[in-house]
Amino acid sequence: MAKPASSISESSGDTSSISNSPSPCACFQKTWRRYRPGSYFAVFVVNVTATALLLTRDYDIRIYIPLFYRVLFFVQTLANFGVGCAAAFLHKKARASAHLRLASNCAIVNWLACLTHTLYPFVHFMMNLLSRFLMLVTMFLMQMLIAGRLEILERVSKQSYRSARFQKLIWEQVLGATACALSLGAAVLFRGLPMAIFQSVDVATGMALLLVVRCLCLLGALAVVQACLCNVVASAAAISSLTQCKVDCENTPAVKSYLRRARKFAALQLLGVFVSLVLVAVDNLVPHAASVTSIFLAMLDWDDWAGARAWTAVHVDLLSPSMLAGALLTLCRSLADAAAVLLLSGSHRVLTEDSEDSPPNRKKLGFKDLLAAVVADALDECSFELAARLLEEDSTFLCQILNQSGRWDDTYWICAFAVNQHICICHSNPYDRDPVTNELHPVCNCSSVNISDLDGQSAVSEINKFDDMTYCLASGGGCRHVIAVDRSLDIFNRAWCVAEIAEAKHLQMNQALKLASKATITQHARTLEILDVRSMRASSEADKELILNKIKNSMGIDQFNRELQALIVDPNSGLVASWNAMDSLQQIGEVGRLIRWGFADAGTGKVWKAWEAHE
Repeated sequence: MAKPASSISESSGDTSSISNSPSPCACFQKTWRRYRPGSYFAVFVVNVTATALLLTRDYDIRIYIPLFYRVLFFVQTLANFGVGCAAAFLHKKARASAHLRLASNCAIVNWLACLTHTLYPFVHFMMNLLSRFLMLVTMFLMQMLIAGRLEILERVSKQSYRSARFQKLIWEQVLGATACALSLGAAVLFRGLPMAIFQSVDVATGMALLLVVRCLCLLGALAVVQACLCNVVASAAAISSLTQCKVDCENTPAVKSYLRRARKFAALQLLGVFVSLVLVAVDNLVPHAASVTSIFLAMLDWDDWAGARAWTAVHVDLLSPSMLAGALLTLCRSLADAAAVLLLSGSHRVLTEDSEDSPPNRKKLGFKDLLAAVVADALDECSFELAARLLEEDSTFLCQILNQSGRWDDTYWICAFAVNQHICICHSNPYDRDPVTNELHPVCNCSSVNISDLDGQSAVSEINKFDDMTYCLASGGGCRHVIAVDRSLDIFNRAWCVAEIAEAKHLQMNQALKLASKATITQHARTLEILDVRSMRASSEADKELILNKIKNSMGIDQFNRELQALIVDPNSGLVASWNAMDSLQQIGEVGRLIRWGFADAGTGKVWKAWEAHE
């Protein structure tokens, strides 16, 4: 069953408006919320605290020069601070989309893994176990980011990029990480038993216990190697798929700068996965393979077992590479993982630079634009200008694309069509005049019986049921709220529309803006920053008073205005920010859309002609 979506309609009619400008205090609070250094400050405090606590300690390093470790420790600390800043940057952007939240979590875990690995030589071997576990979690999260890109690339472009095989390799990594965690936990449990227990056992029992511990360590090391191997194979598969994507972009007809940006972004994705592959192979696979070999050889060393009575003095720290290699490779991973996370998860901008469009009537969302917005949403397009032009020039061709994309049977609930407003306004004239003759429009003489709903409480009226209808849709799940925005952004100055958007946000529905083009935002960006529900219009003063009273009783006008501005124009999580500054998952979706349009055009030039027209 297709997932339903709802589209906002616009109320007609104008009422008097009250101008309102933000106070200096409100401007200061808005600026402070935007630039407050909370995440960066936390990263700074953690790194400085760790450095200060370990700065004056003497290190019990038997085979390396302490001065070298001191210098290397400072270098690693600086590298970790850079990784932490990258994590803080993504954390500030995390509210914009679920994909950025996953990228933020990946960056935070990566920072903690780097930090714990830096502290390991100076604290305890348990810190190294924690570092290795965090490393496996980071690998898994980064692979999930790549899997999301391949999945949306396949879904949008309708081409095969082997995302199912990639996800299978991810879950094999999860099994390896789970086995590693269980074996290490058991080994730590054995290591932590009271020494008196081992002093009272005979040599044979001590040998057996030592064998158990080493077998558990071997199992853990093998699990890590298996997870790293799966990670390498998965990364190689992702490189192959992204290379195919780049080739598909190269084969698509050049449409000005947009395809150049798409090819560049595909190349960036390819580079990010390649960096991740090199890091895993060098920093994890090779050292852990060496660890497996050393553990296996130690298990065959029977002479060592003869001294099992003193086995508690032997460190079961065999999962780590040597100190020198581990320290140097951690530095490499600390510096390069930050770049890899940003390449795979960054908030790059890939936008369509539309020319200004001045249609005759820009105050209302016309039927063509409304239909184009629905088609654009079905095809996962960010803007509907291309769909609108194809509707004008070859609607049959657009229908074929919808059918081929498997979105032909998607269901959309459009309030302008579903809600019967006519029976509430029939037999009356809201003093609207004909723009040509300047005469009042004639009153409708149909046989409908008017429904009076002056207080908004009529049980038979359909226009006062939006909150209940939205709650019903949201409680059922699988419903998206599509907001079709007119070219002048007048929808945000209509009280009913704004109330509906706020209610859907309150119910935590997945919301998406559909605008004509980037120019729609750039031309009217200033008006969005001073939104005030008191200055908005409604079809009647009674409706406006009804909406204002409802807001006053729930949270207050000023609080509603602040939440409304945050909902629409918040630089990190607002609807406009989510549309304007796409995360990398949305950008790879844009690449997939270009590939899909290229295959759909099939050399006819229909798509690219319409594309050229709105570039």
